[in-house]
Amino acid sequence: MLLTGTVVSVSDDNGITMAKVNAHGAIIHVSLALLPNAREGTRILAEGGVAISIIKQEELEEEQHVPRNSR
Repeated sequence: MLLTGTVVSVSDDNGITMAKVNAHGAIIHVSLALLPNAREGTRILAEGGVAISIIKQEELEEEQHVPRNSR
């Protein structure tokens, strides 16, 4: 399942960089192994407990302009 959210905190867990992510009010734990540059406040896309992409502000603005029935 794909989730979007905002990194709340970053920590090291036995050599693996992990993040707490606020995904629509729920806090989830995801690995930042694929996104070592993600920091607090970064919007990310995650799947299966792994952050897979950083969402840029321009992409968020484009998403807000897409009518819901066309998704």
